[in-house]
Amino acid sequence: MTKVNNFYVPKVDSLQLRILLSEVEIIDTTLIDNMITIHEATGEIVKQKKGLEYKLKTEEGISFGFKVSQRKAHPNSPEINSELYVLVNSKHLKGRYFEGITKDNVDIIWEAVNSLNVIKISREAFLRSDILDVDLCIDFPANTEEFKENMKRLQKLAISTKADRVKSFNSEKNIGLELNDRNKSTPAKTFAKFYHKTTELVNNSTDFQEKYLKDKIDFNDIGRFEFNLKNRQYFRHYGIHGVKTLKQLLDFDTAKRVFQEVYRNWFVQREYRQGTSDRWYLTLLEEFYEVCNLGQIHEAQNRALARYETKKPQENIRKNYHTNMKGKLKQKAEEYTEISLARQLDLFFGVVNTRTYDVRTKRTDLGIDENIKIDKTYPY
Repeated sequence: MTKVNNFYVPKVDSLQLRILLSEVEIIDTTLIDNMITIHEATGEIVKQKKGLEYKLKTEEGISFGFKVSQRKAHPNSPEINSELYVLVNSKHLKGRYFEGITKDNVDIIWEAVNSLNVIKISREAFLRSDILDVDLCIDFPANTEEFKENMKRLQKLAISTKADRVKSFNSEKNIGLELNDRNKSTPAKTFAKFYHKTTELVNNSTDFQEKYLKDKIDFNDIGRFEFNLKNRQYFRHYGIHGVKTLKQLLDFDTAKRVFQEVYRNWFVQREYRQGTSDRWYLTLLEEFYEVCNLGQIHEAQNRALARYETKKPQENIRKNYHTNMKGKLKQKAEEYTEISLARQLDLFFGVVNTRTYDVRTKRTDLGIDENIKIDKTYPY
């Protein structure tokens, strides 16, 4: 039996693809029948009738969805594009579900979509399709009891206004914490949730896990955090303007930073401090020293040193490092060795400098559980 071991690795869980209809061969014509009438002279829509949305759920609990719609090429343009929307998710990977959708396994999904005989699309067109409604996630080791306790902790830490919704859930079906509604979120406070993945698979995805995971994959004691990037406005908000296609998403290698920003928007109170320098890049560098853990700071310093062969710039890099890290080295080293679930999450989300309240011990300094083993490859 294979044990899930890609903990704290950002991955793509599900998304919607948008593809120009001209890029696709339609096999099931109910998708496009009797769809739209356009005035020949003006290009205005006279009558519109949607084709039938195609939905399929297999006996093993794997869902597929297709629909065709029209959209103006530009708000001020009379040109209208016919587009196909395809829903894909990591369950299409079957036994490789816990990998998430990656460039190494995306062909499995492409082949699964074509195998339904609803559409036919080339691999190249599939990879250059636009992306919408993207769910990104990480998994982490957590038994049920420690997961419940940490949901209580996080609910207390959540920063919300009247417009936000923070809702815990604890039932036989699943346990977790939901942040905002998928359809009413904003880029700054996007829809996100923690939930116990093991509980969800056992109680809500019975057919899927019995067919593809049971007796093959050890998925015991796994928690999950996921969030949604609804459209390009959300991508722009998190500084990832260039990620527009499926291929670009699968090539994107700095997702951890986005996870950290999503988390901080919900759980970390921002503190205004006057910049100590008129040079903005030095203020930015100070903040990097604050939020990065020891391993990340050492790696950045070594990479910076390797870019110079002469002595002077190397001396300046070391001087800047020691100036910013004065008094912090011991603290950060201690933080790195703390291995409770709360601290593991704080390490990943980059908030190890913020002490958090432990509801189990009613202390702010979390103790070390000797039975929990930290993955020494993280965060390098």
